[in-house]
Amino acid sequence: MARARHGWRVAVVTGLACFATIASAEPALQHPIVLHAARLLEIETGRVVTPGEILVEGERIVAVGSSVRRPAGAEFIDLGDVSLLP
Repeated sequence: MARARHGWRVAVVTGLACFATIASAEPALQHPIVLHAARLLEIETGRVVTPGEILVEGERIVAVGSSVRRPAGAEFIDLGDVSLLP
């Protein structure tokens, strides 16, 4: 039983170390991203917008609609024939 507890602690510490490594690298990866898809569901109205785009900056969705602004250096990801739900 003591061995099982030790294995669990090692797994938790290893997971936390991996998360800390990713989190510390995250600021360098925070460039704007535009997600483009065939459709976007506006949650508040229930309306489906065609096509749909979402602009993500850092950890925030900053714009949604049929077309969003595309800041300089933004990564554009075309998701194809899918529906976006912000």
